[in-house]
This record gives sequence, C-alpha cells and structure tokens, in this order.
Amino acid sequence: FNATVEVYNKNSKDFLYQLPLPIYLTGPAGGESYLGGLSAPYVNLGEMNNKGIDITLNFSTLQSKDFTWSTNLNVSHYKNEVTSLYSDNLEVISTINSGFLSTPITRTVEGQPVGMFWGYKSKGIFRTQEDIDGAPEQFGIPFSEELGDNYLGDVQYEDINGDGVINEEDRTFIGNPHPDFTFGFTNNFSYKNFDLSIFLQGSYGNDVLNLTRKETTGLARLYTNQLVEAQDYYTPDNLDAQYPRPRRGDDNQNLFISDRYIEDGSYLRIQNISLGYNLPADLNKKIGIGNLKIYGTIQNLYTFTNYSGYDPEIGSYNGDALQTGVDRGRYPIPRTFTIGINAEF
Repeated sequence: FNATVEVYNKNSKDFLYQLPLPIYLTGPAGGESYLGGLSAPYVNLGEMNNKGIDITLNFSTLQSKDFTWSTNLNVSHYKNEVTSLYSDNLEVISTINSGFLSTPITRTVEGQPVGMFWGYKSKGIFRTQEDIDGAPEQFGIPFSEELGDNYLGDVQYEDINGDGVINEEDRTFIGNPHPDFTFGFTNNFSYKNFDLSIFLQGSYGNDVLNLTRKETTGLARLYTNQLVEAQDYYTPDNLDAQYPRPRRGDDNQNLFISDRYIEDGSYLRIQNISLGYNLPADLNKKIGIGNLKIYGTIQNLYTFTNYSGYDPEIGSYNGDALQTGVDRGRYPIPRTFTIGINAEF
C-alpha cells in the first residue's frame, strides 16, 4: 500500500481573451466589415490562481493461491480564482446567440472563479392573482412607466437588489461549473484463468447550464420540437403545471437565463469493464500456440446522475473556458461493446 499527495498553487498570466470594448469602438456585434464593425483584439486579460490537491492511493496486490486484487484511487480538488483583470471594475461577460438575441450566460470578475453562471433567480410561476398582487413589476412594457409585465402563467423572478422592479440589475451568480472534486477508481482482479478490470470515474459538486432543455421546453416558437413533458404547461385549468405558459418570441421573459436551467452535474460513471479468459498452458501447447486469451469489454456501461440531459460530462463549449459546463446539445459518449481474441504464437 502506498499514497501520494501533491499540493499545488499555480498563478497564470495567460488569460487570453477578447477585450470587452463598447460598441461605439468596435461597431456592430460580430465585427461584420460590411457594417463597419471590427472584432475586439485578443489580449492577456488578467491573471488567475489555481490551488489544488491530488491524492493517489495504491494498493498493489492482495494475493492468495488463486486470487489477486490490486486497486488505485485518485481524487483531485482545485479552487480557481481570478486575481486581477485588465483594468479596474472590468467584467467579462460571455454570451450565446438565441435567435436574433445575444444573451449573457457567464460573468467573470476579480475575486470569483472564471466563467460563473450569470442570470436570474426564479421564485416559481405566477399561478394565482394573489401571486401577482404586490409582486415587483417585471421587465416593464416599453414606453410605459406604470405598467409591469406580470401575467398568470409567467415565471416570477427574485428582486435581488430590492428596488421593487425586476430588470437586468437583478442578475446574479446562479451556479458554479467547477467541481468540488473529481475522481477515478480502478480495480483489477484475477481468479485462476479469469481476469476482470473495472474503472469508475466521476465528478461531484459542479453545476451545468442545460440550454438544451431551455430549447426543448420553451414553448416559444412554431415548428420547433419540444419534449413530451413540455405539455405540462400553465393554464387556468392546470395551476400546478411544471412549465410556464406558452409565450411566443425568443425575447419573452420566461426564457431568460435563470436558475431554472441550472442542474447538478455530479455523476459516477462505470467507464470501463473488461473480462478475459486465458486458456490453460497445456491446452495452448496442444493447439500449438504460445498463449490465447478471449476477452470482452464494455465502455461507458452506465452513468449514475440526476442530470436530465444526455451526458453530465460537458467540458467547455468549443474549448471556451468562459463557457465550461454549458450544454448546448453536446453529443453523448457512446456505449461500446467489444469482443476479441488475443493470440501469441
């Protein structure tokens, strides 16, 4: 039995990203040359610090006459913090395009981890007139200072700054894509001529922004496939519905990025199982070969998770560290079955 513990504290100045500049400097979003736009330059936007610990435990061999067992456990934990940015009071907002709209999904500021999820906190749905009475006005109707936008069946958001209205100033941090720890656990067994290997791996404590669910339960557009469960939407006859009322348009408030789309991304995956059988030496000798092994493996056998999407192991969207844990329809890892023969002559 042996154990290895590695503690690290790494400072990085390679926070390379586009400098957030106002539109009057860059022109229209996207930098389209025919509209006079210019893309913002990439700069070393700041510094960040990663502190962590890696623990590895090895139990080399437990052996009897016919049975052997060895195991390895690895656990990793890190804490990320942005220690400085290009200028004072700078914030880095990462967005997605939804229809014709650009929507913020993460915000990076000094003193917080990189790529924290950014949006509204929800309080449920306006189900009765009593829910609406006295509630803060939400996203007031344009050109009107008196009328709010509170309707039965809509999502009710929290007034974070307490000013009596719900607007962009009430966005806040709603989730953290960074896990508390990740782990891998390998066990190798052998009994007489059989050998078995099992590898488990997983993550705990990270959040996922499930934008796939936003699209498939939004009830906002015609000719767009929706999940069957989206049929459970608010009507006067269905007050306990899971989803708000249908409301057309990508800019409707029921589709704003909020904790409604934040899910626990923790999981435990049976990543690999391999079972083999080695023919006895005397039988190998009779058929004239050195060794013959018959084996079968299963990759990605099963994943234990509460995440509602295809796969909780999301990674970073398009390799963008500011969009870690953002599920926009990532193709799931396939389950693979393999049977083989390994012969030595």
